[in-house]
Amino acid sequence: MIELAAKVKRGEGGGSYPATIKTRALRAIYDNLPEEVLGRAVAEGGGGPQPDTETDPREVVALAVDRAVRREKMDDWRGNPIKEKRVGRAIRDALGPFKAHTYTIFEIVKKQSEY
Repeated sequence: MIELAAKVKRGEGGGSYPATIKTRALRAIYDNLPEEVLGRAVAEGGGGPQPDTETDPREVVALAVDRAVRREKMDDWRGNPIKEKRVGRAIRDALGPFKAHTYTIFEIVKKQSEY
């Protein structure tokens, strides 16, 4: 258990990642998205482009969250309720149908030094 915790802290998930999931922050987001993203993303339909069979929906969502956080974060956003709320909203919007995971992903983002 201690070894696993050390790997997580170092950002070593042990699995392989898509080529675009290069940073520790992206890997942390990717690893914490639900596995059922693929089935639900296809079933939900909704507006926007449908993922093809080669697209990893977790990759798409992780990249969207990363872009949203980088776009909306402000200097010294951690600990500032107004700035944190702005980042949280951006995460919620990027998660789309998986907005139930907003708090979890927000807490992960908050702990990443890249942001």
